Amino acid sequence: MIEMRLSQSGPIHILIITELRQLIISGILTEGAKLPSIRELAVHLGINPNTIQRAYRELKAEGYLYALLGKGWFVSRKQDMGIMGDKRRDSLLTTFDETTRELQYLGLDKQSLLQRLDSIKV
Repeated sequence: MIEMRLSQSGPIHILIITELRQLIISGILTEGAKLPSIRELAVHLGINPNTIQRAYRELKAEGYLYALLGKGWFVSRKQDMGIMGDKRRDSLLTTFDETTRELQYLGLDKQSLLQRLDSIKV
């Protein structure tokens, strides 16, 4: 079963989305991996199944998940993310640009930002 840390405050479906996205990005959930059923994960986390369903649907809209009727939910392959992945990438790049501008305003120079980028493990 997937272990998630939902101890932060905020809407539960957003916490689930964030946690699942991180599990996918970090490689803990690999391409093609089957996720727990909506009911299984809801019981495991002690939350309403509609909350899980909403999180899965939003991750599908971002391109991270896909569903097969009668089989369940799966992690998408990067090359299959298509337009949804492009939209997510554009959204993240906009956030990146805004954050970078703010960090530069707060005194970080280009070299510090590049060092930070180089230190990120993918």
